[in-house]
Formats: sequence, structure tokens, C-alpha cells
Amino acid sequence: MPLGNSQFGVTSPISTKNSDIVFTVYRRFPWGAATCDYAITDGTGVLNTDYSALSSLTGTLSFLDKEMWKSVTLATTTGGSGSRTVTCTISSPTGTGTNGGSLIPGEDIGTGTAIVPTNGIIYFDATLGDDADDGSIGSPKQTLDVLQALLQTAEPGDAFLFKRGERFFTTSSTYPFSTLGGGTSVKPITIGPYGTYTDNDPVFDKDISIDTLPIFRFLNVANSLDYLTIRDIDFTNTTGSGDRSDVAFQIGDDNQVDIVTGYRVERVTVADQRSGVKIDRCVDLVYQFNHVHDCYGIPAGGASEAGHTHGMYAHKCDNMYMEYNHHHDNGKVSSPHDWQLYISHSLNSKVRYNYLHDGPNIDKFRGDVGLEFRGNIMTGGVVSSGGGGGDSSPGEYAVSSDIIYAQNYKHGERLLFTVGEGSGLGTYDPGEMMDGCDVYSNIFHVEGVYPWLGVVTFYDNSPQGVRIYNNLIISDSINNVINADKDDYVLHSIKNNVIVRSGGFGGGAGDTLLWASADAADALNLDYNLYYDAEDAYTVQVIGVSNFTSLDDFRGTYAAQDVNSLETNPLITDIPGYDYSYGHLSLIYENGEDLRAYAPVDYYGNVHQLPMNIGHLAGEKPPTEEIQMDGLVVETGPDWDATSWPSGTVVDVNFTVSEDNAPMGSKTKDIELTVT
Repeated sequence: MPLGNSQFGVTSPISTKNSDIVFTVYRRFPWGAATCDYAITDGTGVLNTDYSALSSLTGTLSFLDKEMWKSVTLATTTGGSGSRTVTCTISSPTGTGTNGGSLIPGEDIGTGTAIVPTNGIIYFDATLGDDADDGSIGSPKQTLDVLQALLQTAEPGDAFLFKRGERFFTTSSTYPFSTLGGGTSVKPITIGPYGTYTDNDPVFDKDISIDTLPIFRFLNVANSLDYLTIRDIDFTNTTGSGDRSDVAFQIGDDNQVDIVTGYRVERVTVADQRSGVKIDRCVDLVYQFNHVHDCYGIPAGGASEAGHTHGMYAHKCDNMYMEYNHHHDNGKVSSPHDWQLYISHSLNSKVRYNYLHDGPNIDKFRGDVGLEFRGNIMTGGVVSSGGGGGDSSPGEYAVSSDIIYAQNYKHGERLLFTVGEGSGLGTYDPGEMMDGCDVYSNIFHVEGVYPWLGVVTFYDNSPQGVRIYNNLIISDSINNVINADKDDYVLHSIKNNVIVRSGGFGGGAGDTLLWASADAADALNLDYNLYYDAEDAYTVQVIGVSNFTSLDDFRGTYAAQDVNSLETNPLITDIPGYDYSYGHLSLIYENGEDLRAYAPVDYYGNVHQLPMNIGHLAGEKPPTEEIQMDGLVVETGPDWDATSWPSGTVVDVNFTVSEDNAPMGSKTKDIELTVT
């Protein structure tokens, strides 16, 4: 497969006793159909009577194309006492492609623990419940409106469970904060589902009578409600467009000085809001397996709704994990400031293996420190959907430091990776500038008709110390591949990259593989790259100096640059079909610099070996393919002279065989034929 074969793992959940234990089996590279077996035990080979299987204890999970996760669910019963633990082991991965599927090392076993709540469980049933009832499973409560007071007295392990298949309306936003301290790291408070496993998750909706505040808003005031898990809930909106929530739910508030700690948001669906999820001043947040879609400011045929919109916005969050989430069709408004994902001024957080697609802009980061952005698949950045101007782009990374951006696939219409603010003002203090950013083993592919700077662009004076190593960077559009047209760059390195302008879009000499200012051409550290242009563009254009038609021409003026770089066709297997492997005759193999200290693994997670390759793939050069033929028959024409070529004559014949998988080219072979 072009983007890899399925790699499977499984979660380790914590759940309140008498509520569900849900194992999530997930996969990286969710392309094509795939399967994975699972088996659940409590360590003795059978399940204790404390559990009731809602799913089979063994089975096969069948994943559809682009499906990222599936759930295996157990329910605890009233029997037994104390905390109990079960395990889920996955095996027998399969997938499409030559390598099938595989297990993620260390992530093939999940351990689930059922904990005992301090107070117990409150049940909700929108049809049969009554808020005056005690909330037991036989006498459930009815509405979301009573949840706020209940959460304020919640204690470790308590759960608030809503019946599957039911829709719960709120007439006022919930602002819970705890007077008792909330949950703990091993006994979180849970908001989740109960009921018939095959029914849909409970739906939280917003009544038309309330304003645009979130359905949930967890405030970070004194005695905040900490350690809370929200799982398997659908947040939606069925009211008029002018009454939609600004966000479905918000955790924390930047206007408060305190923080909230230990929240988990898992398998939540958010749809039809202005924005999906907002997180402010939160520590130790886990946000995973969520589906956020169709959250934007101007719904079709609806009234205009002001403000920026995002699928997920996080601000001043520390130690945050965002993994295996599916965001799409968010931010569809004519503004350059709407994103599938926006993370601002956060510390030591990880954003990994998410799938973001179909929106005007994909992602933006500003003021973050210690961010790891790895293994995400991002497509979209469609200019026509989001308007233009300003900093509109599918990806932007500004005034941040110590960033790892690795193993991501990004495909869109322009500006896939930019560093710097993009305002053009150049007014940021040096202390705010980008300082330390390792960009390695990514695939950036621009495809469209919208010209806008470059696939990889350095903006104004904010970037410092950016290392762009072992990436595949392709433009199928009318623009540059790498754009560095400003004047004040510090310690930038661009090495071991495959930099390509593919054909078919009518580009010409005004579009370049590298467009740089004179200062940038001196300051950049360029080497061991492989450049290729399929049409008639300049290889390098240095503003105010010259347009260089070849790499040798460029090196004639800038002798210290690209000394070991190559200019040749990298023999990418099928760019239009998004197969980014290389032919066995490609010169990417074993021609790179040893950059393992900064680019330790390739796009698929394979460890780079020496001699190192150029581009996004590790591995040895494939063996030369020999032509194999059985039963070759050469038929004579009408002018055959049997007297000159009698039976038994041995002749040498030179012929050419063209392979089906161009552009690897054709091969010529000398063979001997015996005339019969």
C-alpha cells in the first residue's frame, strides 16, 4: 500500500465497577481492509463471574478502509467485590499489501481494571427516568440538568451513566466544579453509557432555548473537578444554526488561574457545532479515539455565525496526549483562521497517529515547547473551501521550540509545512523565535492548481535551528517546492531530502525546486539532497542574483552548498497513484549523510542503517531484477532465407523488454537463440 500496512495495538482501560470495560483495538496506516484477532481472559483462562461479556471473549475484528479503531466491550455484574482485572490480547494481524499486517511491539496486550466507586453509580434514562428518583438502575434520573449538582459532590470512582439509544437535552450549560476534589488517577470519575450493547451511544443535545455556550464546560476554579473520564458519548446539535454551541464541550478556561488535571476523552463523537472541543489550562489530558466532524461557522443555508472554528483547540496544556483521533470537515468558513487542529502554548505534549482530512486548513501550532507530532495522516488544505489571504495554509508552526515533526503524511493544495508566523511583519522578539525543530521522515505532497509560495516555506524572521532531514517533498502544482525568500535565517539544515516537481501541471521556469533570498542561499546548510524537475523549471532561483537551471550551475556560484547532492529522477513508483516507494535503480539508496542522531527512523518506523538513504525510506537497495522468460518463440517473416539460417544455427539477439511498472524503465538483454 502507498502509505503502509496496518499495525495493530490495544488500550489498557480503567472503568468503574458495574459499568463497561472497553478495550479499543486500533491501527496505524488505516488504508484498505484489515483484520485482527482478540482474546479476553482474567489471567486464569476464563472470566470471573464479576463480568458479563457484551462482546464475544474471542473473535476477529474486521476493519474497513480508513477505519482506525474498534471496541471490545465487557460489563461488570453485581457479583463479587473489590477491583478486578482482565486482559485483552490481540494476534493474527492481516492487511492489504505485500507485508500484510503487524502488531505494534509492546502494544499487543491491554489490561483493563474495574474499580469500586466511593459513592456508586447514578443512571440516566431520558424516556423512563425522573430527576426526583434516586438514580439507581431501577429508578434512573432523566435529564442533563441535574448532572451539575451531582458532579459537585462526586468522589473517586463514581460514575454517571446514560442509557444507550437515548437523547438527552440540556437547557443550560453544565459548569461542574468539585467541592470534594473529584477523582484520582487510579479512580477517575466517569461519564459514559450503559444499556444494550448493540444500541447507539447516548446523545447529548442542546435545547434551542439556551445561548451559544458549550453543552459541557468544566471550569478550572478552586477545587476543580479533576480526574474525569468522558467516553462513548455523542455530542450533537439539532437546533437552528444561530443557536449552535460555540464548542460541544470545554475543559478549563484561560480566564482562570487554576488548572484541571487528569481528564480523559475517549471514543466521543462531536458533530454539527461551531467548533468541536476546546481545552484550556489542562494537565495530563488524554484525548484519543474521538470523531469530530462538520463543526464550522456557517452551516449550509444557515445564518452567519461569528468567530474562529476548529475541530480541536488546545491552549496552555501540559503533558497532553492526542492519539488516533479522526477529524474532518471542520472549519469550513471563509476565514484563514479555521483549523482541524490548533495547539497553542502547550508544553511537552504528543500528537500522534491522528487522521485529519477535508477542511480548508489542517493544523497550526504556536508558542509550543517540547511538542512531538508523529505519524499523523493529513489531507485537505483545500483553498476553495476556506478562502485565502493572511496565513491561510494547511500547516503552520510559529514561535515554538524543541519540536519533533516526524513520520507524517501531508497532502493538500498549498503550504503543507511552514515555519514562522506568516504575518510578514517581522516584529517578534528573538526569544519567541522558532528554536530547535526536527522535521524528518515525512511525506509532503502538494497537488492542485493554487499557486502559493512553496510546499515547505520559511516565513519572515521567526524560524531558527530548523533541521529538515530525510523527507519526500513533492509539488504537483504551480509553485515552488522549498521557499526561503526572507533574509535572516539561523542554523537551518536541509539534507537527505528528495525534492521533486512532478509533471502534468504546466509549470515553467518561474517555478523552482528552491526559491531563496541571497542571504538565505548563503545561510542555509544544503547537502545530500536529490533534486528532480519533470518539466522546465529552474532548479534554484536566488532572488536578485540569478536563476540557476541546474544544480551544477547553482554550485558554480554557491560552492559550499549541495556539494554531495544529486540531480536525477528518483524513480518514485507512482506519484499519481500515491505509491511513494522507489524503483530499485533509484539513486536514493546509500547516498545520504549519516543523520541518525536527528532522523533515527524512516516513515514506517524502521531504524535507519548505514549507509543512510536519501528520502523517507530506510532499507537496503533492492537486488537488480533479472528478466525471466520461459518458452520464447520468435516467428519468421515472409523474407526468411532458410539457406542462410539453416536449422541448428545459433545466433545472438539483442532485445528490449519494457516493464509494466513504469517509470522504472526498460531493460536490454543479449541472449542466444537456436534456429529450429
